Amino acid sequence: MFLRSLFPVLLASSLSVSAAAGPAPPHSAGTPLYPPFGLDLGAANLAVRPGDDFFEYCNGAWLARTDIPPDKPYMTEAQAVRDRTETQLRELIESAAAPAGHSPTDLSGKVGAFYRAFMD
Repeated sequence: MFLRSLFPVLLASSLSVSAAAGPAPPHSAGTPLYPPFGLDLGAANLAVRPGDDFFEYCNGAWLARTDIPPDKPYMTEAQAVRDRTETQLRELIESAAAPAGHSPTDLSGKVGAFYRAFMD
């Protein structure tokens, strides 16, 4: 992917453009962004007997509280992290591309000019 090939450049220039990119997508304040590691006992639907529907018993509460985007066949924590990272990278690149001229001199401007040329 295009973003993966630009990752080293973006990593090097992230300090110069991170202030303009804005905050990460919001999540509930006061709760951790990532749940504790280990087995999520809160994912079980205890209202269903395991002998009747074991899948619903194990995953029912998680399925009820997790939104699967219409453009994806599934959703995992790894996919959510990947989506957030791609959103943040896109914001960084687009903020670098906004003021980029035809002959940029700094790394951020070069990334922005490259992105604008690619998207043109």
